[in-house]
Amino acid sequence: MQADTPIEFERWQVISAACLISAAGAIFYNILPVFAGSMQDTFQLSHARTGFIPSVLYIGLGLISASAYFWIRRVNWKKLAIASIPVTLLSLLLLAQVNSYGGLLFAILLAGMCFGIMYSLGSAIIGDTSHPARYFGMKIGTEILTGVILIFSIPVLVLPRWGFPGAVYTVAGCVLALGLSFVWIPEQGRERQVSAPDRTAIVTLPLVSVWCSLAAIVLYFSGMTAMWTFMERIAANAGIHAATIGTILAISLVAGFFGAVSAVLVGDRFGRLKPVGTGLFLCFVSVLMLLPELNVAMFAVAACVFNSAFPFTIPFLLALTADYDFNGRFIVLTVPAVSLGIVCGPAIGGLLVGMAGYGGCIAFACTVFILAMALVVIAIRKASQT
Repeated sequence: MQADTPIEFERWQVISAACLISAAGAIFYNILPVFAGSMQDTFQLSHARTGFIPSVLYIGLGLISASAYFWIRRVNWKKLAIASIPVTLLSLLLLAQVNSYGGLLFAILLAGMCFGIMYSLGSAIIGDTSHPARYFGMKIGTEILTGVILIFSIPVLVLPRWGFPGAVYTVAGCVLALGLSFVWIPEQGRERQVSAPDRTAIVTLPLVSVWCSLAAIVLYFSGMTAMWTFMERIAANAGIHAATIGTILAISLVAGFFGAVSAVLVGDRFGRLKPVGTGLFLCFVSVLMLLPELNVAMFAVAACVFNSAFPFTIPFLLALTADYDFNGRFIVLTVPAVSLGIVCGPAIGGLLVGMAGYGGCIAFACTVFILAMALVVIAIRKASQT
């Protein structure tokens, strides 16, 4: 079996398949505020328990995607995608039927493992392209469009009539539709060759850059997810009507699509440091906007800036790791890095909300944004020394 050549690997069908299968794997994250609020209301959960639920899902996702470092180059990608779809649907069917907190955690853990397979595949495909920042932007944009449709329709059309099980069945239908893209997924990635003289240099300083970039991803997603999980609750606590919150979040995801498009347009023109710095600054500002007494207008602006900066920043953080990926396997570690951030973020956020109110969660997010920026600077400077 021969690997695809770089030119064949960047056919629009292959890029589309990577974007669609990633969108299937990212569905839960993009509708996290709606799901978190729905689960809290349905099962009468505390803030701490609500924050722990998405963490469990991404523990499952992270375990699978972390192991992908060892198997992603050894398996048939197309067959793996085909096998992952029915298993994911079964896990969602189980999630819709549970009626206890323990059963909820088990079903979510299983679903997270299934989502991890699909998301790892999409990331590996994009990482094998010649312009990862551009195509990561397209991938994020596809994920956002899926989220826009669901986050707008579920609170208005699904939850009032069918409740939490109906929301899960809706997600299952989307996974099935997006999973049909397996027909375009290549059987394996392209080969990567590293010459002996280059290998010594690659495994020294740039390896530090790889781990710094991965750590920056962990911190960034922990702060963003902590805020995203409780953004609906922050608005509700301010007295904003549920339908208005859902509409604003949907509009903010539309704004996020343009953030992803901006990342595609920027591409490699300004390197990695300037785009990441711009995105982190906007995230910082949007989070601080939630501190004063919140009204509808301020919440709308904060949500739109937040969800525009998020997808703008992510492609450059992921591409930073891809820049130093000499064996084609480090790029899949971005998925467990994302997962680790998502596991830690809601759990820490839930604890801080319970201890210090929503201001504690906001302070946590701002702190990790600063630390993430410092790690990006270190990664770039270390790589430039080789």
